[in-house]
Amino acid sequence: MLLRILAESYRDGPVTVAARGLSLGIFRRFYDERVRQRREQLFLDELAGELLRRGQMRAPLADLAYHERLRADLLSDDPDSAYVRLLDAGILSEQAGDLYTGELVGFAYGELGAYILARHLLRAAGNNLATAATTLMERVRSFPQAWDIARTALLIGKDSASFATLAASADIELRELVVQSLVELHADEPVAAGELIKALCLRDSEEARRSGLKAAYYIGPRAREIFLWAATRGGDGLRRVVRDMLYLIWRQDAEFTYDLLRELVARIGPAALRDLRAILEFFFEISVTIYINHCERADVRDFTVAIYYELARQRLHLDIINTGVFGKTIEELVFRAVASAFSQPILDTMMLAEIAPVDPFFALSLAERAPLVQAAPLFDPATPLAFYEAELRRLLTAPHALFGLVGAAQLAIHAAADLGATEPLLRSLFETLPAEGRLWIVLSFSVLLPQTPPAWAPLIESFTERMFVEHPALVYGETPSLIQQFDVLLLPLGLAYGKIGQTMPVIELLLQDALWRDDRRQLERVVAGLAAVGFYYPEPTLRLLGDVVTACGDNLPVALPTTLATIRTLHFDAVDVFMARHNLSAALQRQVAAAVDTELVRRFIYWLGLYNQVVHSCLYYPKMRRQMAMAAMTMLVEARAPHEFIGTYTATVVRMLRDAGFRLSEWTT
Repeated sequence: MLLRILAESYRDGPVTVAARGLSLGIFRRFYDERVRQRREQLFLDELAGELLRRGQMRAPLADLAYHERLRADLLSDDPDSAYVRLLDAGILSEQAGDLYTGELVGFAYGELGAYILARHLLRAAGNNLATAATTLMERVRSFPQAWDIARTALLIGKDSASFATLAASADIELRELVVQSLVELHADEPVAAGELIKALCLRDSEEARRSGLKAAYYIGPRAREIFLWAATRGGDGLRRVVRDMLYLIWRQDAEFTYDLLRELVARIGPAALRDLRAILEFFFEISVTIYINHCERADVRDFTVAIYYELARQRLHLDIINTGVFGKTIEELVFRAVASAFSQPILDTMMLAEIAPVDPFFALSLAERAPLVQAAPLFDPATPLAFYEAELRRLLTAPHALFGLVGAAQLAIHAAADLGATEPLLRSLFETLPAEGRLWIVLSFSVLLPQTPPAWAPLIESFTERMFVEHPALVYGETPSLIQQFDVLLLPLGLAYGKIGQTMPVIELLLQDALWRDDRRQLERVVAGLAAVGFYYPEPTLRLLGDVVTACGDNLPVALPTTLATIRTLHFDAVDVFMARHNLSAALQRQVAAAVDTELVRRFIYWLGLYNQVVHSCLYYPKMRRQMAMAAMTMLVEARAPHEFIGTYTATVVRMLRDAGFRLSEWTT
């Protein structure tokens, strides 16, 4: 009968599978067709209450026989009793127990049992569903099915207030309960789920907004209208999270994100003036994000060139609108959108603004900023590196992170162009610089481009091993450094290994050494560092983590859930298969799922993406190298405040767009 209901439900339509299996509607219909008599409903309600009280999905028949309202039906020989009818209908089932418990009574399907217990919970809770669900979830460690019961109660109730209360909770498992419930509801009732998600996105609570958008992310392309709504009507914070999600969706389904960008461009016109600024900023942010992370790919370049040309020439008519009130307004909107999506992120990334204040840099004198201009020729890979060794040393040892980041990018450009000529200076610098300077050398290899030299790997191996041996205070976060806030210490080596496509021997040795010596500090450090590596190369990373799980047994690293959650942000199936294959507990799996958040990978996407684009453009595109990298150093030195740099840099980008006739391919000639 279950198969028949399934076939009838999906007749002439696509099969929709919810997050955890068959959708609730299937079991609701199964219940309605099989439980028709009031006495059967009352019997099930009493049984559900008793099982909830016990915290079990099955109970011994001998115990239930003492229940005042269940006893008569359970002990009746009448084949038409409620209990027998429910057994015959496939609602209940009996299972042989051991010598002490005897026969057990439970439900034929776990999801069906969750539905019946959730119905009882809703009747008992009245208007306090959120409180009832919270209380039930507090028992989830001893009663694992509590999760499914609470989730099903939310699906049945569809109470927006309860969803909002739980989504705003400080408890990440309650927020994940909301997320999974919305994903499953969307499989049955997409319109209702969409409205609930939008309602969460409009809440003041950051947790509630993120919970709603996380559900949309899990739903994926089927949540198209929600993404479009957030792009045009959502606030700045909402759009930033959606932007991250659409990039991650692009990694798995590029055409969906591209279609959405095309639709945004198609909406631009006189009828969309109210939403024009939001659409433009959102469009630039997503397209820039995709490009900077994958700028070497011809398909990405071709799409970006085509969509920008259509936007500028066919939608905004920037090639002919130069005067008049309307033209001036459009130009200002474009200028602000470019500043918001491109110039501001560049400044924030160069300054590492989230983890270090920006103002101290602009308080520096022109003489103190001068090394940026003096070393600017190094953005050209043809510039002899050895002639600028003194300038590089000043950059890599300067107190402000901007200088170190610039020096690291220049080292990466030269190491990618000619490692043979660059390696001697790299080794010389590493031998003589202090720990902070050495860290910048290691991080300089954090380049996403797949065509970096394979010979990078042994060089980074040497540098990484020495950091662990010679600078433990920095490696383990005992002294202040960038990696305390942005842990990418193992990423350069992991990227080098991943591009070669082989194993990760030095990382594996670090793990084996930690396990052999029972050095939990080193084990935790490496497991935490693998989060960034696994985001880009999940398969070899999960193999290493599998060895750790096998060796540690129940004493798993504290860092493991966050590392798995970071990888799962993009690679759902790979992590879920890993957790199932290694028999990780249901509680740990819920913890990993609950911790998944685009915030875990946002800095990878933007900071490493922009760094990647700088290296790529300086290696291959002289126009971008001169006007966007070298000239930016002069702008930074001369600017008296952040807004001055943003304004000047944005004006340069807009001028380059006009000079190229809005064909970005002209920048690459």
